[in-house]
Amino acid sequence: MKDLKSTVFVLEDDFDSAQVLRGHLEIEGYSVILATCIKDFRSVLLEMDEVPPVFILDVMLPDGNGFEMLEFIQKEAYDCSVIMMTAASSLGDATKAMKLGAFDYVSKPLDFDRLNLIVSHALEKWQLKNETKELKSRLEPSFSNLYIGESEAIQKVYYLIDRFAPSNSNILVTGESGTGKELIAKLIHRKSDRKQKPYIVVDCGSLTENFLESELFGHVKGAFTGAIQNKIGLLKEADGGTLFLDEIGEIPMGLQTKLLRFLQEKEFRPIGSNQLLRVDVRIVFATNRDLLKEVEKSEFREDLYYRIHTCNIHLPPLRERERDIPLLVAHFMKKFAGDRALEMEPRAMQTLMEYDWPGNVRELQHVIEHMILLTSHNCLTHEEIPRLKGGLRSKLDYLFDEFLSSDQSLKEIISNFEMSLIERVMDRNNNNITKAAEILKVNRTTLSKKLSRLQSGKFE
Repeated sequence: MKDLKSTVFVLEDDFDSAQVLRGHLEIEGYSVILATCIKDFRSVLLEMDEVPPVFILDVMLPDGNGFEMLEFIQKEAYDCSVIMMTAASSLGDATKAMKLGAFDYVSKPLDFDRLNLIVSHALEKWQLKNETKELKSRLEPSFSNLYIGESEAIQKVYYLIDRFAPSNSNILVTGESGTGKELIAKLIHRKSDRKQKPYIVVDCGSLTENFLESELFGHVKGAFTGAIQNKIGLLKEADGGTLFLDEIGEIPMGLQTKLLRFLQEKEFRPIGSNQLLRVDVRIVFATNRDLLKEVEKSEFREDLYYRIHTCNIHLPPLRERERDIPLLVAHFMKKFAGDRALEMEPRAMQTLMEYDWPGNVRELQHVIEHMILLTSHNCLTHEEIPRLKGGLRSKLDYLFDEFLSSDQSLKEIISNFEMSLIERVMDRNNNNITKAAEILKVNRTTLSKKLSRLQSGKFE
């Protein structure tokens, strides 16, 4: 069967326009399927075992309009992105297209540069979605539900796990507390060739410098007061496997130097020993700190930062994954409800969706567990949501807390908040800047400039 991975299905009734569009797309490297009326379009579509990733549909057709086919594609839940072709003077058609779920629209006469960009983005979205789906299908059953989500941010996390796990490279996992960094480390280990070897966890933030050094590198009897016998370090115990160093930003400078030497040489000496030990260990580091800022403050070694930052997986906070909250709620309800059949009251779900979740997924898990333990009904209600961390805070509360605890200017904090809002809208609309601009009620060009300015850190 014909490979549909780079195919565009065009529905255009004007023969000359259709041939020009076909020729342009083929020059750009795409295969093209062409239909000139709804009847032919339906006939070809219904005979397909799988559909192309991108459709371009004209609005005005001899036997109907393209919106009918857009609605049909949405109803059938085809795995594709739809681009609508509208008349240049018809802003209403463009707005309608976006409301009906189109990926984007182009106006006639066609701007082929803009069309190239839109088709390319639509195909990238389809490829990322399907690579993520393939990855999730390959995850072992016991770990397939460890990290829940379908947002674009989480799809990127799955994608990076798939790319990094088979290698022997060390990995840095960053993100706020409660975002699931240890779960990611487990997934990396279980997807690597080391999965049959040891997986060892060390919380660097909970140990003193001397104790942490002894835990990692081991010591010989008499090396220091209290060293009454030889101790094998965790680096040796993890030989062949994976060592997860959580909160790497907490380790003191002196120990950073010894860790850097190990990463460079792959060998170390236990405390008090002259014997060099060589081990094969993959290290997954994790931190909730901004290590680059720690480097600037001379609290983290620059050479160590660049040594561990080669492969970075950043976990987004839950407030930037709003579309994943219902999935997580359903997962935790199933986990804690046992045999009970429970539902979530719509008002309660809305409240959970609007909360900022400073404790991220971990906090959400505790909230759902608390609600289930207290309820005597089959429906979890708004009144049963606990008032954790000062209660359900508004977005303004979150911004105010940041202002009080930060040395940033008010202008910078407001710009950061604006950036977060824009990123959330872009994420919820699959990075479709046209649709995001419509929702935010700003001009598309203005939004593009604002994104560039905010991302470069130029506040105004």
